[in-house]
Amino acid sequence: MQRSSTPRLCPTSACDSGRGARAPRVLDSSPRSTAVREAEVVTLEDIFCCPGCGSAPLPIEGEALVCTRCERRFPKFGGVWCLVREPEPWASAWSRRCDSYVELAQQKLRELEGQLQRPGLSPRTRRRMHRLSAGLAEQRDQLAQHFAALGRRTSTPAHSAIPLVLPSGNPPVLKCYENLFRDWSWGAAEAAQSLELVRRLAPAPLGKLAVYGAGAARLAVDVHTALVPERTVALDLNPFPLLVAARLLQGEAVSLPEFPVGPHTDEDVVVGQTLRCTSDVGSRFCLAFADALRPPFAPASLDTVLTSWVVDALDASFVQTALSINHVLRAGGTWINVGPLRFDGPLVEAFSIEEVLEITQARGFELLKRETHVLDYFHSPHSGSRRAEAVFCFAARKLVDVAEPVTEGVRAAWLLDPNQPVVLGERASALRRNSIVTIGVLSLVDGRRSLMDIARALGEQWRVPPESLVEPLRELFAQLAPS
Repeated sequence: MQRSSTPRLCPTSACDSGRGARAPRVLDSSPRSTAVREAEVVTLEDIFCCPGCGSAPLPIEGEALVCTRCERRFPKFGGVWCLVREPEPWASAWSRRCDSYVELAQQKLRELEGQLQRPGLSPRTRRRMHRLSAGLAEQRDQLAQHFAALGRRTSTPAHSAIPLVLPSGNPPVLKCYENLFRDWSWGAAEAAQSLELVRRLAPAPLGKLAVYGAGAARLAVDVHTALVPERTVALDLNPFPLLVAARLLQGEAVSLPEFPVGPHTDEDVVVGQTLRCTSDVGSRFCLAFADALRPPFAPASLDTVLTSWVVDALDASFVQTALSINHVLRAGGTWINVGPLRFDGPLVEAFSIEEVLEITQARGFELLKRETHVLDYFHSPHSGSRRAEAVFCFAARKLVDVAEPVTEGVRAAWLLDPNQPVVLGERASALRRNSIVTIGVLSLVDGRRSLMDIARALGEQWRVPPESLVEPLRELFAQLAPS
């Protein structure tokens, strides 16, 4: 799954005229037909449009797809097409995030080494700490190796001063890390459940299929091999899972350490996993780094869009999601959605399933099917923590094009044009207020003041009783105290 932004829909170019009017080719699912199609369709580049100006198709020049209108170049990184608006800055940002993670891992390894110096540790505890330390070092090295596919990008000193990981969050490079094990190690039962849901919802044939928020790509691979679409593009903005998936699809085995939550035994604290993919997807399948709400597809160029565990994770209203999907589907094309609805944003946009279906129908779709299931989720055999998820599924057919004004969301105009003034929302304002308070508190720590001394100093500044600040200060410092 990816986190993305509000779409700016690709304008139709002269190259796009008539593409949406073409009826999809009726496919025969027999082995002979599959072999014929494999010979007919060797590459996928003609399905893409430029995510910047909307021009299509994108011819290959050397190792990149090239827009003949705006001259943007879209290279491959680690075998994955990079079809974001600005590939080089995108790759540079993720390279720096990897560097930031490596620094955090080094710091954590030093902390573990310091903890091992404590007197009185039992041999069993020491073995566990050594396992954690070795696993963290392996994870650090593996991520650095995979992210090397993005290349080394130049970075100014100012860049390094911008925090890439907020203190309260996990490193961005580890997002969906656990999905790799679920998809390519122990999660065959969960994968089969997801495939069966898509099979129940899917029309026949799927035609040209795009899988949004592909993550580690297991569902995209299973749908491609089991339901035999004409072409499949699996896209996500989060690079690490796709970089690993690209290697797996080339027949490589990838070793990664798993860190189960609530491990059952000493051995389960860190589990060395070897990831493999036995499916042969052929040349009609490809992976792409791309934004689901600025997708690299020409208007009306797709027959099917599959959104799996992603519509509630995008940094935009579901209204914008529906508009973007309407834009890329041909008339009669199908939108298949599978996943929970736990929208992270304003409460006014935390839609229920009934609201989601209403919005979908109001944006040019006809509802074909809807189902709700409770599925196992991340049932690792090594973890004592597992859960079930309510999964909302629907299939909807596009009836008409819907042209609505696209409002700017998180991906505002000033993010795309560095010359425009920066305007931040309430979330940023809250972060700034919190940061100011935190800095003010930490400035009073001098190695001599006690908690009560700091509370008195703050109480005098804020004109509140010092006693009311002791517990909040205790909670803050408990997070920051050395282990």
